[in-house]
Amino acid sequence: MSIDTYAKLQSEIQDTIDRDDLLADVTAYSSGNIEGAITRSISRCEIRTQRTLRTRDMETSTTIAFASGDTTIALPADFLSARMFYLDQDPISILKQDSLENVFSKHPNQATSQPQSFAVSGNNIIVRPVADGVYSAPLYYFQAIPPLSTTNVSNWLLDKASDAYLYGSCIELMAHVHNDVRIQVWKGFYDEAIRLLE
Repeated sequence: MSIDTYAKLQSEIQDTIDRDDLLADVTAYSSGNIEGAITRSISRCEIRTQRTLRTRDMETSTTIAFASGDTTIALPADFLSARMFYLDQDPISILKQDSLENVFSKHPNQATSQPQSFAVSGNNIIVRPVADGVYSAPLYYFQAIPPLSTTNVSNWLLDKASDAYLYGSCIELMAHVHNDVRIQVWKGFYDEAIRLLE
């Protein structure tokens, strides 16, 4: 069976683990059920995967505009990490990514000039020096994996590497049922699936 939807993934996990009691919804209470463990394991697998995975399928871009006096710009909601941020001018001017401490150490005052560096702080990009005019700045970045749900039944990772979802979810389930020995088995399969992603 091709695992190409959220529902099929849940069924495949249930078949692989061979535990009917893990599929019940959080609202379905009955004796012995481990409520919603499969759906929670899928969510935890997504969190685990996007902490370290950086592939071309996760790359995207957006253009950020900032005006004179701007130092803080909101990041896109799906931002994980920056690839490149530059000022769209001729010639282009690539902004150097640095730590927040270094950005402020190198540019400690509010003097305005063309921005030269940036740091990520929380949900924002901090640029320094303070912008002296209007700039258009393309940001190339890695985006979060769109989470699977009943309304978002597929994503690029499920299409490309459903085995990574299956094995990663099995790791989370084994942690849930305290089967430490099986965690290592599923982790080996998961690590190999992730390694083979481009």
